[in-house]
Amino acid sequence: MNVEIKGRHVHVSEAIESYAREKAEHLAKFLKEDARVEVILDHQREHFVAEMIVHAHGGPVLVASVHHQQALAAVDLVAEKIDHQLRKSKSRAKDHRPD
Repeated sequence: MNVEIKGRHVHVSEAIESYAREKAEHLAKFLKEDARVEVILDHQREHFVAEMIVHAHGGPVLVASVHHQQALAAVDLVAEKIDHQLRKSKSRAKDHRPD
């Protein structure tokens, strides 16, 4: 799985980058090996915006975005949103399999 971490209007420190990479790699159990995950951290006035985009081969592109005052909390919350979307997508795929 390929993980890209980018910063817009903010420098992404090593601590934030490693935390975001850890959260993104946790999603590997739902994705195939050729999936690509982008984590984008943006600073806007008084809060951070964390956005996660998952490009899964043969599946939909999943996007989640969260606004929070702390960068690590924003990354954590956006990872939870994507995790929920992946679980929902996976259960839909299982429910629609022909018998």
